[in-house]
Amino acid sequence: MALPGLDPAPNFEVIKTYLAANPGTQGIVTWDTTSGTPAAQAKADASSDVPLVMWNLDQTVIEGVKDGNVQLSLTQQPFLQTFYGVISAYIKVKFGFIDPPVIDPGTLMVTADNVDEVEALFEAGYAG
Repeated sequence: MALPGLDPAPNFEVIKTYLAANPGTQGIVTWDTTSGTPAAQAKADASSDVPLVMWNLDQTVIEGVKDGNVQLSLTQQPFLQTFYGVISAYIKVKFGFIDPPVIDPGTLMVTADNVDEVEALFEAGYAG
């Protein structure tokens, strides 16, 4: 069996095959929508109720949180992820200042309790 990678299509097949071969799986933790979205789709395809926790958002993840297929996803504000990095690099190069402290770029836990609000932010481009 191939290992999961950055292409969601084979990831779907790997996760679906794994779930079929390992019915005692206790949970799935993925690193991004390249594996989390296929995991949500594989779970739905297999009618599995194994908990799924992941990182990032797309429409499949949002729908998965709404219908209970995804228990939790973490997301950040894409603008803040890059904005602070660019500003910090500019200040460092231009003025020689020390590196800034680590800044939280709006990390948010997406659950059934707040998914509707997060969906509106996602559609507006503020969460991703």
